[in-house]
Amino acid sequence: MTIKRKSAANGVKQALLASVLIAVPLALPSGLSWAAEGLSGQFTLGQKLQHTNKTGVTSRQDEGAISRTDLGVSLTSETRSQTLSFRADTGLSYNFSDVGIMDRFQIEDPRVELAYKLQSRNSELTFDADYRRADLDETAFIDNGLIVQEIVTGTGRRETYALRSGLTVGREGPTKLELNLLYGETNYSGTTDPGLVDTTTQQIDGRLTFQISPVASVNVFASHKELDAETVGSNDRTTDRVGIGGSYDITPTLTATAEVSHDKIETDNNAGTITTTDGIGYSFGLSRTLPNGELTFDFSEEETVNGKRRQATVGRQTTFKRGTMAYSLGVTKTDGLSAQPLANLNVNYELDKLSSLKLTVSQASSVNDDDETTINSRLGLTYARELSALSSLTAGLQVTDRNTLTAGGEDQTSVRLNLSHRYEVGGDWELVSGYTYTKTKRDTQADRKTSTLFVGLERAFDFRP
Repeated sequence: MTIKRKSAANGVKQALLASVLIAVPLALPSGLSWAAEGLSGQFTLGQKLQHTNKTGVTSRQDEGAISRTDLGVSLTSETRSQTLSFRADTGLSYNFSDVGIMDRFQIEDPRVELAYKLQSRNSELTFDADYRRADLDETAFIDNGLIVQEIVTGTGRRETYALRSGLTVGREGPTKLELNLLYGETNYSGTTDPGLVDTTTQQIDGRLTFQISPVASVNVFASHKELDAETVGSNDRTTDRVGIGGSYDITPTLTATAEVSHDKIETDNNAGTITTTDGIGYSFGLSRTLPNGELTFDFSEEETVNGKRRQATVGRQTTFKRGTMAYSLGVTKTDGLSAQPLANLNVNYELDKLSSLKLTVSQASSVNDDDETTINSRLGLTYARELSALSSLTAGLQVTDRNTLTAGGEDQTSVRLNLSHRYEVGGDWELVSGYTYTKTKRDTQADRKTSTLFVGLERAFDFRP
């Protein structure tokens, strides 16, 4: 892999971003202290014995027996003015089938998350940090963290680092200022896929809102985003957006919002060619409050590297006696490409006193790092039931799909089924057992299938530092 040289301007921007991240806390009131009695923690320990079988891969098909130790620690603290949460977890596996003694040990799926919020009546500061490393086939099923990631699969691993800071001033006043900063890196290892290249993301967003009357407000906003590919031959992308918007309460239950912006996208192929796409974007929305929820309508048009993208959606949020439901239906259309439907659904429902159901469906149109227009779809279904005072059963289905609309792109689909059982054996220990089946399909590769059986013990230890 050839690494390209960072430009001096890019280094200056990184230094500027770092200095702003450090300077942000100075803008808030001092004198706020932690309450020691509000700090609590939890340590989780799990020991499993599992057997994994794979097909459709070039490496060993039967991984044999694996011992896995799961470790996790979390800290939480909340006072009147501050909130802190920290979480770190990983898995330590030992494969009895590997030849070399040192090759048998692996660190699996390490993750670290930190979230901090400091607020006063008038101001609020937030800071988030996130680190995660996982196998590529696993990344399709996990949350994205601070950086929005495209659905990708394959052999190898993906490692992400992200820092985000936000500042709000004038929360309850007639003038409110919001600033958000993001810095992130995505790195790949152990893969030969030419479409997966290391990237660095830097973004700053600002919005200034003026409340001009009890029912109307106007705002001005701007954003700057840089996506730098670390491999020669891959495209860098810079996106600038500036505009004006507003909201108006037509009635006590009906609100209209609108925005107009100028969008500019600059693509550098690192071979002497820079392509610029710019134009006017706009959006319009209506929301109506109902006795048991909300009804919404949104329409938008914006510039992308592949042409203008227009999107319209109608949504409904409903509250039931036993749960909630939110859904939306819409359509998206990019110049030169066919129109695509969009569906989103979120259901949390208690079927009875012993069982619950959670269903999520999400679809979104995006442009990935290869300048391909895609439709990313996710489906999640979880059913949980208490079998007795000591045991419970959980079943789940996850489906992810990347539909590439532009020519030359590759579609990807992953499906996962899981079934697990828990039984309290005493002393806060739980006996866990289950089965997981995963199937991954790509246009240019053979289907990969993985099945895992496991049994083990888990326990959570609560403590106060």
